[in-house]
Amino acid sequence: MKPALGSFHGLPTYRELQWSLESNSGYLLTAERPPRLWRIPAGLEVMRKTHVRAEQAWSCSFTADNVLLGRKEWILVRYDLSNPSDIRELPWASNPDYAFGASHPPSGTFLLAQRTGAPPFDCKFYSSPGNEPVERWSTKLGDAPTQVEFDQAGERLLVVYVRAPAVEVLSARSGESLLKIPHKMQNAVFAGKADNIIGLIASKRSATGAADELWQLDGRTGKLLRTNAFNFRGNCLVVSPDHSLIALGGADRMIHISEAETLKVKMSIRVHDDEVTALAFHPSRPVIATASMDGSVKLWDYTTKKMVNYFIGLEGTPVCLSFSPNGKLLAVDGQEFTSRVFDVSKDMPGARAK
Repeated sequence: MKPALGSFHGLPTYRELQWSLESNSGYLLTAERPPRLWRIPAGLEVMRKTHVRAEQAWSCSFTADNVLLGRKEWILVRYDLSNPSDIRELPWASNPDYAFGASHPPSGTFLLAQRTGAPPFDCKFYSSPGNEPVERWSTKLGDAPTQVEFDQAGERLLVVYVRAPAVEVLSARSGESLLKIPHKMQNAVFAGKADNIIGLIASKRSATGAADELWQLDGRTGKLLRTNAFNFRGNCLVVSPDHSLIALGGADRMIHISEAETLKVKMSIRVHDDEVTALAFHPSRPVIATASMDGSVKLWDYTTKKMVNYFIGLEGTPVCLSFSPNGKLLAVDGQEFTSRVFDVSKDMPGARAK
């Protein structure tokens, strides 16, 4: 008997399940009612990085088409993905013990921060004019960041903290604090024509259920502009590349795509069999990547509500997704010992609708 090539998670746990696998493509058909088509990422993994000690990722992001800011055990390093057969760690002048990062590829800038330990938490901002990043400024954060978002121009940073009952706007040029909003948010993004702040607020948590709200606030003053309520617990909030749309995913196993200007829901799609844990918009196509506690990652054409691709085989819950700037690669990481990058350049729908 040949040794197993790998173990794959996410299939239904029926006692008997008839299935058929097309090994070259990785498509797996299961005989259910109705039949279901799955995708094992055969031949699509550009990178699989196994970690010995670190079973939790806090972030992953691309700084360029072939450069990933990904984890190496507990810290973040830069990986050169230009040659899939020879993934290389790019050199640093120093390699700080930072586990959280965020990037703005159009400006070639990115941020690194401490994620564990005691406050204050170190935070450094870099630009990449050449092969080696150049530190532009550093500052101290009063709490560990759980999310950092750039505005569309790359001039401001929105920091969401793990415990602190506030979110903060920093200058991307100096690290200076520009605005503090005294509300505890689960997630927050810059969105809309004026790059206002849209935040996810936990309005109800009880044994009988959960409910959240989206708040839209003025990005310069913090003034509340409008709200929209949802009868479920939200887990993740992302903004489209042109900042016209936002997508919310959570415990109801759906994604809700709304207009950034009005918070009006344009469409809702049932995307997984368990809670949605991570989302990412494709940079140029009408596609959104979704990840779930069911152990799968899916790609959806949100103009037609049709699934583009479906990957199973993850050994833990994915918590971060990131497309490369050219949209050809998708990085996936989360609560497991393996970081992965998939080639998603095939089977994409046409140019993104306006």
